[in-house]
Amino acid sequence: MRRGAAIASIGDLKLSGEATFVFQQCRSRLAHKEGGGALSSLGDVVFDLRGNGSVLFRQCQAEGTGGGVYSSHNINISGGSFEFDACRAGNGNGHAIAAGNGLLHISELSRVTLAGMVSYIGSPIFARSAAIPVGGNVTPGDVFYLEELMASKPLSQGENTCPAGSRFTLDTSGAPIPGKCRMCESGTVSLATSHVGVRGQVADSVGDGARVVLVGRGSPNAIQSFPWWNRSLQSNPQNCTNHGLCLGIERPVAGRMDPVLFLGPHKDEAALTFENGMFRVRTADEWILVVPYNSYTLNSSILVVKSLDGIPWRKNTETGLFLVDKQGRVSPAQAPHLVFGVGHEVTYTFRPLSPFLTCLPCYDIAPEKADKAQCRGATSVSSLPGYMLLHSPGQWKLEVHACPSRAACPGSDLRLTGDGRLAPQTRLCAEGWAKGFQRSTF
Repeated sequence: MRRGAAIASIGDLKLSGEATFVFQQCRSRLAHKEGGGALSSLGDVVFDLRGNGSVLFRQCQAEGTGGGVYSSHNINISGGSFEFDACRAGNGNGHAIAAGNGLLHISELSRVTLAGMVSYIGSPIFARSAAIPVGGNVTPGDVFYLEELMASKPLSQGENTCPAGSRFTLDTSGAPIPGKCRMCESGTVSLATSHVGVRGQVADSVGDGARVVLVGRGSPNAIQSFPWWNRSLQSNPQNCTNHGLCLGIERPVAGRMDPVLFLGPHKDEAALTFENGMFRVRTADEWILVVPYNSYTLNSSILVVKSLDGIPWRKNTETGLFLVDKQGRVSPAQAPHLVFGVGHEVTYTFRPLSPFLTCLPCYDIAPEKADKAQCRGATSVSSLPGYMLLHSPGQWKLEVHACPSRAACPGSDLRLTGDGRLAPQTRLCAEGWAKGFQRSTF
């Protein structure tokens, strides 16, 4: 077969249920970008297994990409057990799985095993972006990704927590991006969950007359939806009864030349129209919303001017241009990472103090004998023969102990779940140690 020796689809491909699927010695002969030794799809590939459902790929080969599975878009693996045994991609891109143009997502409830591919040149998994569970058999070293490698989050963890083995991803304003926890790369490790707190959140309790300012796109104080993002909708001052249905204008006071925008209803309510990227205020006089040039910073006010002609700012015509996305969030055309918000930008407190301190280099994870440990990314740490690793839940570091009998201790293989507890694959040391030093295989 040219691609997908077992199943080749020009659309989406889905396997579901509790059945057992076996693909053995499947081989595709297409040596270009499209491949898939067993399964190949030009759309999305979805594995939605439940209970004891399983899929086995044994000795499947592709002369191109994806020895077992290839998708030209996204691959979603949810539930069940998946084993890739001695599969091979001729170009080295994804001996097991390849989603080079999309996102590969492996859920926390899936069990994925990669076997017999350690000696191959290339990577078992190839994807544009990927999200994998931190406590599974797949480690960051198994994935070659073009853009980013994220952690699949347990259902019990909300937006303020990132799983052990990952850190928060920040946007250009320094705010954590909701739902995006970046996996710790090979050579580093994180052994406890990380958390973020928010100070200065007012959006849920803000009253009328709150000042409209620029905040980060992911800020909880961002105005999430204006009803007039649709250009055909024009608000009417007579109908201004709820937040976002109208905006208030504060009239100039001594020492300030231009009015400032407030959230309505307000004593000076204003109807707005949006045409050609500009917001015009329909009052007795026509006003225009602007952000002064070089004021594209957090907490800058949205001003209202009568005309763009004659104002002293550079590039004055660009100061009145805005973008409105499908969610109704408004950004200055020159600063799409900032949006209209209320009150002020929030501040974030992280534990540890910075997301960039979450993923520790291997030489910094133990107070002693750290050179006897090897970090493979996420929560995966192994020790050299003759040494054992011990970790207490919730701690950022671990202990490395020398074994009294090196022959009885082949070394530890520590791996934690997303909540920082021992994963089933963890091996602390061999059975049969001397009395007082014995540890069982977990």
